[in-house]
Formats: sequence, C-alpha cells, structure tokens
Amino acid sequence: MLRSLVGSEMCIRDRGMLVAVLAHVAAGMLPATTLTTVCQIGMDSFTRPGCTSGLCMLLASLLQHDSAADSIVQFLRQPSCFELLLQIMKDPPPLSSPVTQVHVTMADQQGGSAAWIAREGSHDGIVSLALAVLPRLKSAQAERMVRSIWELQDRLHPSQLSPSGQVVLASLIYDSVCVSPAMTVPSLIQPKAVSILAQAIRLRPLKKILAWPTEMGGGSGAVASLVRQTVSTLYLPVMHSTADLETFSASISQGHLVTSLVAAMDVLSPESLAAPLGLLARILLLPDESHMDQFIACGPLTHPTLLALVEHAQHPSATIEQVAAMELSLETTAVGDLVAILSHVARVAGTRYYGAVLESGIISRLGGLLASKIPDLRAKMCNLIGNLCKHGNQFYPLLATHDRIIPELCLRLRDFDSSVRKFAGFALGNAGFHDSSLYPRLEGR
Repeated sequence: MLRSLVGSEMCIRDRGMLVAVLAHVAAGMLPATTLTTVCQIGMDSFTRPGCTSGLCMLLASLLQHDSAADSIVQFLRQPSCFELLLQIMKDPPPLSSPVTQVHVTMADQQGGSAAWIAREGSHDGIVSLALAVLPRLKSAQAERMVRSIWELQDRLHPSQLSPSGQVVLASLIYDSVCVSPAMTVPSLIQPKAVSILAQAIRLRPLKKILAWPTEMGGGSGAVASLVRQTVSTLYLPVMHSTADLETFSASISQGHLVTSLVAAMDVLSPESLAAPLGLLARILLLPDESHMDQFIACGPLTHPTLLALVEHAQHPSATIEQVAAMELSLETTAVGDLVAILSHVARVAGTRYYGAVLESGIISRLGGLLASKIPDLRAKMCNLIGNLCKHGNQFYPLLATHDRIIPELCLRLRDFDSSVRKFAGFALGNAGFHDSSLYPRLEGR
C-alpha cells in the first residue's frame, strides 16, 4: 500500500502528510520484519517530489516507539542507507513553495503586512530524523553525522525550516556538540558559528515565530524553546575545559550576542529569562569588558519583563514547602543570575556604571531580596550592596532613604547561613567606609 501511495499522483502536500501519519500506524501494528520493508520502500522513494521530508518524519516517528526503534536503527546503520541519509542532508529534494507555506497576516506584529511563513520546511524532516538517529549511532558514523549536521547548519536559511523545525535544529546542534565535543567546540567558538546561533534568537525572527499559531508549532512556547536550546549550546564552550575563551569572547562581540540576548526579553515571559540571564552572567565574566558596555547600553535594567521577574521572585510569606519549590524554580535561578550580573559589574568596573544602575531604580526593587526565604538570594543581595559601596559613596543616599536595605543588612548579621552573615558584614563595612553619612542609619537612628 505504501509503495503505491508514494508513487501516486496525489499532491505533494498530501503525500508528505500521509507518510508521516502512517508512522504511528506502522509502529503500533507492524512486526519488525514488516517495518524493515516499510523503511526500504521509504528509502527507495526518497527522490520523489514531496516524499523526502515526509518519509524522514516517518522514520523519525518510528524511532520514538520502543517496539520499532531497534529495527529502524539497524536498517539505518546499513552502509547504503547511511550514505543515502548523509546525501539527503547535503542536498534534499526541494518542496514546492505554494504547498509548504501559508499566507498569513500579522496585524499586531507587522502593522497588517502579509508574509509567507513555512508550514512545513523543506528540511524539517531531515533535521527531525537526524535528531532521532544521532544518539543511536556508533562512534564512526556519529562523527560523520556530526560533520554533516554542521555543514547543514552553515547552508540552511530560516525559510527552509518551519518554527518547529527551527527548534529541532537547535536541539540537533546541541546534541551534536555533546556527542563530539572535541570536534565541534573549536568550530562553535568561531565567529561564524556564534553569529549563526545569535541570528536564530534575534528579535525579528523570534517575533515571526511568536506570531505563528501554536497548533502549527509556533507561539510563545516555541520561542522559549528555541532560545533555551540555543543558549544551552552557547553555554558549552564555557563548560569545556580546553575551549579558547579569548576566541569565543571575540566571536561574541562580533556576533552581537549580548544584544540579541537582551532584545529577546521582548518576546519572553519572566520564567523564560533564566536561560538568557544565565548565559549573560557567564559572558560578563569573560575578560573583555566590552560585553559589559553592550549589556548596559541595551538598557535591560528597566525592561518590563525583567522588572516582572524581580517582582515575582519576592515571596516574603512563603511556606517551607513553597520555599523548597522556589529554590529549584527557573525564576529563582534567573533573579539570582541578575543579582550576580549587577554584583560583577559593580565589582569589576568600579564606578563606571554606577550612574546607569542607580538611575534604573533596580536596586530599590531588589531590596526585598535581603529578606528572601532563600539563603542564596539573601547572600547574593548582600554581596551586591557591598560591591555597590566598594568604590565610592554614590549609593549612600539611596541606602539612607530606603526603608528596608540597612535594617535588613543589620538583621542578616545574625542570619543562620554563614555566607549571608559574611556578605552582610562586607556590605555594612563598605556602607560606612567612604564617609559618615550612613552612621545614623547604621546606629538605628
């Protein structure tokens, strides 16, 4: 039946959709020997117009079923099948644009302008199949697959992938680095690779994905997944002990990655900021201080989504059970990274950014974290106040008028957590170091 269907005269779209649907039927009903026959028919039909993406989806779907996976993997490991798979990754047969794209009007995002967005990208199937196959390949074939994945990434244009296809590609790139770090990390830190990844999370393409219907693979969930997976890949050089961080730092500057990460806040929810803020915290630790310049110049400290994150992270009346959950939450991780970023900027850059931080009002909003139920946040906030007072007295007027910061710092000297006590002492010492203006507050007056 499958052989006759893929050879029929049905339209390209319907043929591609049909073979994808058949995957679930085949996986649930057919024995392993018949599944192998299905795969062979599929491989023989790969060159037919409209079949490539759908048949790749069929094989990728079959790999998700335990009953079918072993048979499919053995089939794809065969030299002839594997070589064909690599060839398809290199040069997949094109799909017909009027069939695989949908004409939509994005009134909110683009002032009513119409745009074509891929419903089924020409490379959706192959990246899905590669993602499913890669972890199951033996070392020699896995390395060849990784090489093909990186060549594919260099050639791909966003129009060749649907929103869901772009998320799959981001996952595939991450997996390829994890499978073969020695081969891929030296390429990942180069300007070309960093630029490609930064472009994937720039505001304009993210807005297009946000505008795309959720039921067709777009929406806020797809945006968050794409940003999270791309950021996870960009984390890897920092974690790899042999990575050339000087080269990576220069590539970050050339690819305007800091700007892309900050701009992405426009389309992310507060709980989705954990990934970009975590990467920014690591980037700003790199020796090149131009990253700090870019970060401050983008004005993230007054961004509504960031301010909402700060507000959500303060739960003074939380129960013990709620505190345990909060300690593991993405919001707690994100606000902890934000405080760490500000602390590092204040400590390393001296008074250069004091004015921008003070004018943003972010310190007043963060003040409540000194009474947080989470010890790590209390300690980081005490450390931040200490670093803001380390190089000068510019923040003394704020501390003199804020109703909570000085009293809470004094209470933190008796905190049960030793790190909190240490950083509270550091903050209060610096608060009285440069002049005597805060002495009355420190004495409780």
